[in-house]
Amino acid sequence: MGSSFRVVLAVAIVLASALGVRAEDAPPGPWEIDFGTKIGFPAGFVKVGENDRSGDLLRFHSDLGIDAFETIQTDGVYHLTPHDSLRLGFEYTFLYGGKTLDQDIAFNGATLAAGTHLRTEPIFGRLTGFYDHEFVSRSDGLNVGGGVGLTYVYLDFRLHGTLAANTVGHETKEDFYAQELPVPLLLVHGDYPLRERLMATGWVDGGFLPRVDSLRTEGGQVTLTQGHADVFLGLRYLLTPGLTVQGGYSFTYFAQHEKSGEDNNEILLLGHGLGLNFAYRF
Repeated sequence: MGSSFRVVLAVAIVLASALGVRAEDAPPGPWEIDFGTKIGFPAGFVKVGENDRSGDLLRFHSDLGIDAFETIQTDGVYHLTPHDSLRLGFEYTFLYGGKTLDQDIAFNGATLAAGTHLRTEPIFGRLTGFYDHEFVSRSDGLNVGGGVGLTYVYLDFRLHGTLAANTVGHETKEDFYAQELPVPLLLVHGDYPLRERLMATGWVDGGFLPRVDSLRTEGGQVTLTQGHADVFLGLRYLLTPGLTVQGGYSFTYFAQHEKSGEDNNEILLLGHGLGLNFAYRF
């Protein structure tokens, strides 16, 4: 179990013990705080070039030794009406790994030497906001909703290793965030009651930017293509009228490609894993 899972469980125990009993006595209010995590297995790659020095395509598992990822997330929600809400969330993904290189690799114009132990430690954060409306809300507990939103990613991809003696460049990180734009998202979600306090739940959101001008210049105009998708399928259990827990399968897709006369950088992340979330409404 990852460290963020332990943190989430500790927070849930505190909420349940300190607030759960009182939550039985009164209906929940308009505010909600969610705290969750997911761990899983990543697939994908990163490729960073500089001028005429094309970067190598580095696969997360086989080339960088990234065998797992872990994400921790917190959301704040304000329920405008029984069927409308505003949500703002932040998540941070630990996409760390290590590998001893069996050959030189090229990254952002630099050459990292064979034999070095390469560490990958990107700074990878994401801020997302949604307006959500519940279209179906039946007395038996079936709910279906949807929404629109924006997401913004801050990604600084960093490698740590020994430079080769013949390297031309010396920078072993790429600031993908420098070309970032907010990406529009669509959301669909639903709950289906299985028995008292227990329901099946699902969530799908996604968005895409076709190749657009990033409004930045680096060796000429920088264009950006970016896509997102997040899927969750699982179970939700009502611990008290104000406190719920949910867990299940989680899938993440993130792709970004930035290109200019100087740069040609790509990243793709496909993540399959398990998610755990606690929500407290007050």
